[in-house]
Amino acid sequence: MNKLLTFYTDSHEGMFNEFFLKSYNDHLSGDYELIVKKVDQLCPSGNFASQGFDEVMLEKVKWIIENIDINNESYLVFSDCDVQFFKNIDIDLSDYDILFQNDYMHDAYCAGFFIMKQNNKTMDFFTLVRDTFLSMMNGRVDDQSIVNMLLKKGVKDLKYGFLPSGQYWTVAYATNGRAWTGEDISCPDSLVAHHANWTIGVNNKMDLLQLVKSKQIQS
Repeated sequence: MNKLLTFYTDSHEGMFNEFFLKSYNDHLSGDYELIVKKVDQLCPSGNFASQGFDEVMLEKVKWIIENIDINNESYLVFSDCDVQFFKNIDIDLSDYDILFQNDYMHDAYCAGFFIMKQNNKTMDFFTLVRDTFLSMMNGRVDDQSIVNMLLKKGVKDLKYGFLPSGQYWTVAYATNGRAWTGEDISCPDSLVAHHANWTIGVNNKMDLLQLVKSKQIQS
């Protein structure tokens, strides 16, 4: 069975239970084993780039490495807990090792949602992410900036690309890359997964998840 890997802290437990877990049970539980870890609230606010955010993201990278089984031919999906699902994840990686959500526009690999094969190439890549992270810890670095830095330099033998942005979606496509602040938005009718990034604060994430969910129900 394929794996769906996530983690959460106290600040994000509400959205994990209300949106991530409920939608997993509705759409993915038959094909994906859910593997969850609750980590310490090292980032007091739970907000992107705030104090302790780098420490939480490093724990995330370690959690991914811990769960890559290079002898397992099934896929591993990593998803941040501010994601909700509307359909089963049914995608063939073909000769790709990893496909990332496109965070917004071109060459923006999202470290918060991706689908990968469990092989030596993905293990080596995330080990490199971890080691680079440890060498750069300064309170501001995060996993996504490191992932993008490494991929743009080029990673030998690793074949990577993007998931379809109309199915694996962020609100940045509706706001032209601006942070969402509560305004009404339109979104594609046939989402597989919605990732509630591109907004600031846990309450805004909850509101955005609810808004997109209501629009998907109506469509």
